[in-house]
Amino acid sequence: MQSLRLMQASGSKSLGTPLPDNILNLFTVAVTAGDLDAIQTLLKEHFFNGSRYLIYELYPVLSQAARHDQVEIVKEIFVRDPFSFATEDFVAREAIDAGSGNTLLFLLKYGWDINGRIQPGLTVLETLLHHGGKDRDMVIWLIAHSASLNERPRHIDFTGMSQAVEHASLPLVQELLDEYGGDVLQGQLLHHALKRGSRAQSRTQPESKPPAANDIVEMLGLLVERGAPLNLTLYANDGVSSYNFRISDHGTPLHEAAQMGHVEAVRYLLAQGADTSITSTRSKTTALAWAEKAGHKDVVAILRSPEQYKL
Repeated sequence: MQSLRLMQASGSKSLGTPLPDNILNLFTVAVTAGDLDAIQTLLKEHFFNGSRYLIYELYPVLSQAARHDQVEIVKEIFVRDPFSFATEDFVAREAIDAGSGNTLLFLLKYGWDINGRIQPGLTVLETLLHHGGKDRDMVIWLIAHSASLNERPRHIDFTGMSQAVEHASLPLVQELLDEYGGDVLQGQLLHHALKRGSRAQSRTQPESKPPAANDIVEMLGLLVERGAPLNLTLYANDGVSSYNFRISDHGTPLHEAAQMGHVEAVRYLLAQGADTSITSTRSKTTALAWAEKAGHKDVVAILRSPEQYKL
């Protein structure tokens, strides 16, 4: 809303006239009291019949109503004005954040696309999983109402499971794989699993320091046991992604673990049959070369004698 105010102040007529605070306060009081009649009266008075105010001014009201699962108030605003997909997504995100299931059911009946991609290009399920899927019940609710774990955008092999293996807990990922149809053959899951914790580590550790041996190996194990491809370079099994990102040098999970300096992950991948002879897509170099370039001497030593780690 702050950016909207700045644009309105600059004279942008397409954004309408700012709604006075006293009118917005009347809406807020009505929502707090759950007074549907008052909401209807205020809408008729200020937002219809040639009103100079735009419905976007009511985002704070929609947020409050969605978060308190006040479906009738949300519905009253929706049915009286044509909304854009951005507004539907805004209300959906507020409802998901507050666990407001009835509001979400209304949006679905209204025609909201539960698998639509919103900024920054994620579905609501992917967004929830990106933040760790801490609200497990809401994750399962979305899946039960047709949110897809395996649907991907056109240009890249990236799915809800990609987010899950990178950010969510081991028990939740196992549940998604075993009970809700998570597909290990899509989404480049081993590659994403190797990124677990990398953002937090990058803020606190020097680039030359290997990542901590957290639960990456356990996550890799979940995926390999269920058939995730071990010896494919990133996007090798997806022609569209491979073409779109062809200027990058892609390696196998072993390449990436070696570059990270993740000793335990390298040992695990070797024990599962990772092929040390495979070369990356552009530089045509092995995992050993990636470890050498990154300066991870302990990984270099392992990759120079990989047979001792194979089962």
